[in-house]
Amino acid sequence: MELGPAKPDQSTILVVDDEEDILDLLDWRLTSEGFVVKQASNVEHAHAILKANDIDLILSDMRMPGQDGLDLLNFVKNRNLEKPVMLILTGQTNIAVEDIFHKGAEGIVYKPMELDVLVATIREYLIKRSHQWLEISAKPDISLKSPQPLNQEVSKFSCLNTGCADDLNLSFGRGGMFVPVPLPTILPTLNKEFSFEINLGAQRLYGKGLARWVRETPVNDTKIRGFGLEFSALTPNSREMVLQRLKANKTLAFIPAY
Repeated sequence: MELGPAKPDQSTILVVDDEEDILDLLDWRLTSEGFVVKQASNVEHAHAILKANDIDLILSDMRMPGQDGLDLLNFVKNRNLEKPVMLILTGQTNIAVEDIFHKGAEGIVYKPMELDVLVATIREYLIKRSHQWLEISAKPDISLKSPQPLNQEVSKFSCLNTGCADDLNLSFGRGGMFVPVPLPTILPTLNKEFSFEINLGAQRLYGKGLARWVRETPVNDTKIRGFGLEFSALTPNSREMVLQRLKANKTLAFIPAY
């Protein structure tokens, strides 16, 4: 017996961009994948759509006339931290990646886009929180050819020595954490999944994740050397510990910058 076509994904995506060609391209591709797509050519129009519709994910350009993607991000996260998911779309190479994650965006997508990877990324970020970090599997490269230089590649990151994330009061974001890394420990490669074990004082954190940004040189006493870790999977005990911390301390940041 032949199986019928797969049930389409009825998640609703809002695409915000001042370029009509980009809107039409993304509308066509995402609709063909089974998504319901709404279009907005500016932030004010996006506000109106958000107030009138239940949106699951926003894909918004960073730079637009008038208000920009960060203005929309602030509006969205002030209404609801968890929904919709917010992905920032940009063609700029000099954006402050750590600040975007710190302000609550779940991801950054770089132009020009690889549409197949973009669709896989969107599906990944639509996973319900109840399933978050359960599956240990390769995660799509959200940065899509990030222009930032890569550090020496590591497949496993171990951070167990004194001064390396050993503060029990470390802040966690909704999607990961900032990991302080003193010299001479090597920072992980950007946007490549690796396994990790991190000392948290009396506890240790085990799982898989990706470095979404790295800070080789300290900026000040707050922004010290380290990297922004996005979790892709956690061991059961580690997952429970992180979820308890997030439940006790609601946070705007998806990945804290410090």
